[in-house]
Amino acid sequence: MCGCGLTRAGLGKSALARALASEAAALGIAALDVRCNDLLQSKLGASEKAVSRIFAHARDHAPCVLLLDQVDMLGVPRGNDTTTEGSLDRILGMLLMEMDGLKTSDMVSVVATCRATPASIRSTVRR
Repeated sequence: MCGCGLTRAGLGKSALARALASEAAALGIAALDVRCNDLLQSKLGASEKAVSRIFAHARDHAPCVLLLDQVDMLGVPRGNDTTTEGSLDRILGMLLMEMDGLKTSDMVSVVATCRATPASIRSTVRR
């Protein structure tokens, strides 16, 4: 299960996601709170490994709610990646691969928030 809160900044999307995690924890469900800007690392390939580790951790601790706060930091529209090595495209590719690889039996729910407008994030992240 995946969801993405898409409204303007300052309306409490992150607070709502954290409240969801708190309720899940009360039911004995693990919750991982990830700020996507913390995934951006300077070493080539380190960000992609971090994304992979987060999803592996979520699967290992299932049932789990995975909160991806400010996912728009990773999901810039194609062609807007200003990094010289195209790292945002690779990081987003890893994120989408991990999300697509989730099965119902993995018992991992992904909840994502973004601080930008829906037009500023790739449609593949919003699906």
